Amino acid sequence: MLEVTTSTQELILGVDFTEIYKNSDIYRRNKDLIKELSQPTPGSKDLYFPTQYSQSFTQCMACLWKQRWSYWRNPPYTAVRFFFTTFIALMFGTMFWDLGTQRTRQQDLSNAMGSMYAAVIFLGLQIGQSVQPVVVVERTVFYRERAAGMYSAMPYAFAQALVEIPYVFSQAVVYGAIVYAMIGFEWTTAKFFWYIFFLRSSAYYTSPCLA
Repeated sequence: MLEVTTSTQELILGVDFTEIYKNSDIYRRNKDLIKELSQPTPGSKDLYFPTQYSQSFTQCMACLWKQRWSYWRNPPYTAVRFFFTTFIALMFGTMFWDLGTQRTRQQDLSNAMGSMYAAVIFLGLQIGQSVQPVVVVERTVFYRERAAGMYSAMPYAFAQALVEIPYVFSQAVVYGAIVYAMIGFEWTTAKFFWYIFFLRSSAYYTSPCLA
């Protein structure tokens, strides 16, 4: 179709397809049909929706379903995250080896607090940096779908943060168990879970902020 309707074919045949169509019966029928369909039916009303988007919960579930499949179908991203998590945990555990058992001086306590701060904050920064390429790719899709009226910004952001919870929690457990054991902190259930809690919170709140 494209080959036989090009300007080159018009020159070869010595005709103007546009003029031929404008002088044809099908052109006049189409114009009459457009004019007829442009007039609303008597008594009809225009479509009206009270909100621009669908219900917030429906939007959130749709975005969460999309984000879940997006993460599930990107195993290299997840594998790299857990690889770096394990590597960084071993690195910090080696740097601060058995530092938690040294509590005789004030400097020992400062060193232990510094090791906890560095170990906790570094995981959040690493997660935030690793998620940025994924968010950059998703941002283009988000702009297109939001412009089409599929969902608003808030449900999308909520789903983006919610889908990270199981991944961040798994990373916090792996990272925290390795670092906690190698630094030599006191093995009590309460202290260990408090350490995991602060580690997970730091990682979870740092990664969305950077992304």
